[in-house]
Amino acid sequence: MHQLLMNLGTNAWHALEDQPGRIEIRLESVILDADSAAPLSGLRPGAFCRLTISDTGKGMDAATVDRIFDPFFTTKEAGKGTGLGLSVVHGIVMCHEGSIGVHSDPGKGSHFEVYLPAATTAEELSDQAPRKMHPGEGQRVFYLDDETALVSLATRMLERLGYRVSGFTDPTEAVEIFSRRSNDFDVVITDLNMPGTSGLQVAKKMLSIRPQIPIILCSGRLTEDLKQTANEVGIRHVLHKPASLEEFGEILYRLTEPRHP
Repeated sequence: MHQLLMNLGTNAWHALEDQPGRIEIRLESVILDADSAAPLSGLRPGAFCRLTISDTGKGMDAATVDRIFDPFFTTKEAGKGTGLGLSVVHGIVMCHEGSIGVHSDPGKGSHFEVYLPAATTAEELSDQAPRKMHPGEGQRVFYLDDETALVSLATRMLERLGYRVSGFTDPTEAVEIFSRRSNDFDVVITDLNMPGTSGLQVAKKMLSIRPQIPIILCSGRLTEDLKQTANEVGIRHVLHKPASLEEFGEILYRLTEPRHP
């Protein structure tokens, strides 16, 4: 939550562009019915905490809002942002089974709303249908992404699902370790775009070492060409980045066999 607030607060501050303005942070309890919950990434009706971060800055047009959570997308000048802040925020919210939305217009500021499930009593929980989740059974995941924050986030998500995770940020080191310990892992998850190489190249090297290892490729922008190329390389699945806990669970459940520690 600290990381979420810092990222959203920093973005609001940047939007003011050193001009007088206002940043408002509000936390409140809300009850969502079926109609109000459905547009929020399909949240279930119920009790939520709504965290709102608003600013009176320059705002964004519709095209920018549509891409605001894409990894590496940024409207900031070179050296003032990596484009990962809101992507990480989106991943944190998804990890906590919540939803995030943004309303903005040029010259009228921006308004972010984060919905997180409120604590409920055991009696209330008994009346709710459980979310479909696919837990792991101790399978070993080899996770590669050059961004430390995303490796940390994915590690927490996957360990929450019941997997054992080894995270790496250096592609060269990762391939070298895999060459010595390939049989220690049940599945590989790798980012597509990394300095000096790509997830496709990493996958080719790993498959040359262990041809049957399931590999998942993550990318913030999926195209039919990428899916076809990944399939030709031997990658089992291409996953949109950032992924939710449910998406990770479903794909890993399909690609790995139960492996008790």
